[in-house]
Amino acid sequence: MAQAIALAREAYNRGDWPTAALVVKDEAIVGSGQNRQITRTDVTWHAETDAIRDAMSHLDTTDLSGAILYTPMEPCPMCAFAIKMSGIRRIVVALRHGTIIRPDLGDFTMERFGGLVHWEFELISGVMEEDYLSLRLEWKAQQDKVF
Repeated sequence: MAQAIALAREAYNRGDWPTAALVVKDEAIVGSGQNRQITRTDVTWHAETDAIRDAMSHLDTTDLSGAILYTPMEPCPMCAFAIKMSGIRRIVVALRHGTIIRPDLGDFTMERFGGLVHWEFELISGVMEEDYLSLRLEWKAQQDKVF
């Protein structure tokens, strides 16, 4: 998670949302991604989909069964579906949407999403939560100055 948070900091410093993701399989990082929706002017360029794309390219497969996704922020619905479709069933997050009260996502949770699409997965949360929360709060304060 420390590496994912470092990549999230890099994204923030570049001007993107402070989010990143790593795909780990057989104890090796096989994919990494960062949010680039601002710098690439593409609202679908999220860290999780970027990491999944990188892992699939690296492994030359569309099946990431057995892999683990590490991401500091709980994935959004779009990314959750990409994770499901990739075959990943274990997700490790630092921070949940409910902790920072994301009004743009309503009452979305990974568990609710999983129930809607009949997806069983393991979600481990709270890993290095305080470290990532401080970065998110720093980013939010910067956003409040701009808007």
